[in-house]
Amino acid sequence: MREPVVRGARIEADGTVVIEGEDDFCIENASRRVHGRLIAGLLDGSLEGPAVERAVERLARFLATADFRALRDGDPDLRGPLARPVRLVEDDSGRVVPTKL
Repeated sequence: MREPVVRGARIEADGTVVIEGEDDFCIENASRRVHGRLIAGLLDGSLEGPAVERAVERLARFLATADFRALRDGDPDLRGPLARPVRLVEDDSGRVVPTKL
């Protein structure tokens, strides 16, 4: 099965989101844009399936819980523009964290 693709990201089969550099956005704004596009795709029927649904949930948790100021201050690559793709993964505690590829 082909991985769903939306502008600025791709969704892996397990629902993992890979944010790809888009325009001049930091990790927070790029994630918000991708989340909005995924929601829009689910609503208009252009995206479907459990991987997309898991990706929306994972992005929502990331957006709700991440300390974006600390992420940007701790890693210049996350300030924007994103120099390379960032995979959003769950750590051992269940938090969603960015990992640069």
